[in-house]
Amino acid sequence: MSNAWKAMGLAVAGALLGSAAWVPVPEGTAWGGAAPENEIRVGYARDYQSTDPAHIPGSPDYQAAMNIYSGLVRYKKDSTDVEPDLAERWEVSPDGKVYTFHLRRNVVWHEGYGRFTAHDVKYTLERIKDPATRSRYAKPLEVIERIEVVNDYTVRLVLRQPYSGLLGAVLAFRPGYMVKKEAIAKLGREFALHPVGTGPFMFGSHRPRQEMVWVANERYHFGAPQIKRVRWRVIPDEMAAALALQRDELNYMIVRRPDVYRMLKGVPGVRMTETPESGWQALFLNTRRKPFDDVRVRRAVAHAINKDQMAFAVAQGMATVGSSSVIPPGVFGATEDIPRYEFSVERAKRLLQEAGVRGPITASIIFRPEGTDPDTATTLQAMLAEIGITLRLEQLETGAYFARRNTGNYDMLLNDVSRAEPDQLLTEIFHSGNFPPGGNTAYYAGADSLIDAQRVEVNVARRKQIIAEAARKIATDVPFIPLWQPYNVTAYQRYVRGHVPNISHWMTRFDLFYFAR
Repeated sequence: MSNAWKAMGLAVAGALLGSAAWVPVPEGTAWGGAAPENEIRVGYARDYQSTDPAHIPGSPDYQAAMNIYSGLVRYKKDSTDVEPDLAERWEVSPDGKVYTFHLRRNVVWHEGYGRFTAHDVKYTLERIKDPATRSRYAKPLEVIERIEVVNDYTVRLVLRQPYSGLLGAVLAFRPGYMVKKEAIAKLGREFALHPVGTGPFMFGSHRPRQEMVWVANERYHFGAPQIKRVRWRVIPDEMAAALALQRDELNYMIVRRPDVYRMLKGVPGVRMTETPESGWQALFLNTRRKPFDDVRVRRAVAHAINKDQMAFAVAQGMATVGSSSVIPPGVFGATEDIPRYEFSVERAKRLLQEAGVRGPITASIIFRPEGTDPDTATTLQAMLAEIGITLRLEQLETGAYFARRNTGNYDMLLNDVSRAEPDQLLTEIFHSGNFPPGGNTAYYAGADSLIDAQRVEVNVARRKQIIAEAARKIATDVPFIPLWQPYNVTAYQRYVRGHVPNISHWMTRFDLFYFAR
C-alpha cells in the first residue's frame, strides 16, 4: 500500500473516530420540543422524490409507501417471506401460470375513495405495464399476460410462463402497492407526493425539504395503529438529527454515518438495532463507456480496491466485507463459488496493459452527499490513482443524482441496493431489459439468458443452481463491484417499542410501533 493511500485511510478513519464520542446536546438546539403523545418523530437525511409505486426510487420514499399503501401480499415483519395482505388467500394453477386472489371485503381507500376491489388491482398492474407510465418496475411485470376481474373480490393473474418470484419480487414489493385510478386522475402530478392508499397510515401534509406527516388510518383492515401520527423530518446533517434524538425531539432515526453510529452507542437511554442488510454498497461501472466496455479494465478496477481497508476506514463497524456475489448472504441462491478479485495493484496494472491502455485514464463517479458515500468516493479516488485512473468526483443532490443516473452520463456511480428476492436483484439490476430509467445502471447485458431461466424455473433446487450460475457470470464480467454488506442501523428512544429489524433495507412498519413510557 502506498504512502498516499495510507494517509488517505488514516485521514478518513481519524475524522470518523474523532467525532465518535458522546456529545451533550447544546441547550439552544430546538426541533420543536418533545414529541406529543403517540406521535413518532423520525429523522432522515433527504426529502421524498416520489412515493408513487410506479416510480419509487428508494429511501425514504419506500418507507412512506410501505406504511401508506398495501399490496395483495406483504413481507412478514421479521423475514422476507410473504403473507396475506389485501388478498386473504390465493390459489396457483398446477402449471404455475394462473394466480387467483380472493380479496378482503373490509378494505377502504383513504380520503373517501370507496372500497378496494378487483378493479383496482387490474388498474394498478396495467398502469405499471403501460409504456406511457415509464415505470422502472415495468420489466418484472412483463410476465403477466393479462389481469382478469372475476368479480369485485376475485382477481386472476394469467402469466405468459411460470414465474417463481411473482409474490416476493413483484406483488410484495413496490410495484405491487395498489393505487386508485380516481385519486391519480384528481391529483395528477401531485400524486407523487400526495399518496392515497389503503395502508395503516394516511397522507397528512408535506412541506418540501422540511417534513412529511402521516396520520393513523382508523379504518385500517388489520386494526388502527397505536401510533397516531408519524412526522418524518428532513435533517440533512445526520449528527444534528442524533443530537435531536438525545433531547427526545426525535424518537427514531435511521443511522447511515459511522461517526453518528459510534457516538449514539454511548448515549444513555438510546437503543440501537444493527442488522446485516440483504444487499450491498457497490460501485457500478458503465459498460457502455470506454474504457470500461473492456472487461479487463473492469477487472483491473476490482483488483485495485482493497475492500478490507475500505471497510475499516469508511464503514467503521457498520458493515462486513461479506461476499463478492450479486446475491448476498441471507437471500435465496447465495453462493460463495464465484470469481474473486483479490487486492493486487500489480495484477491491476497488468490487466490494463493487456487491454491496451496507454497513459492515464480520467473517469467520473457520481454519488450523493449522505451516509458513507462521500468518504467512499474519496477513498476510491486514492486507490484507483495507484493504477493510473484519475477519478473525478461529482457529488450530486438526490434529485440531480437520479436525473443523471437516468441519462447514463457517468463512468461510475455509487449505490446501495437491497432486495428480498433474488430475481429483484437479477432482473431489476442486471437484465438488459431494465436499462435506465430502470435499475441496470451498468448497462450490462451478459446474463440475460440465465436471469430469464431462473424466473420461469419452478423446481426449487434447479432454480437455486441457475441463480448461482447467474451470480458467477456477473462476477466474471464485473459490471459492478460489491464493496461491503452494510448493516441496517436504527436508533430510538428507550420507550419506543415494536421495532422489528428486517434484513430488507430498513423495513420500518410503524403500525407495529407503540410507546411504553
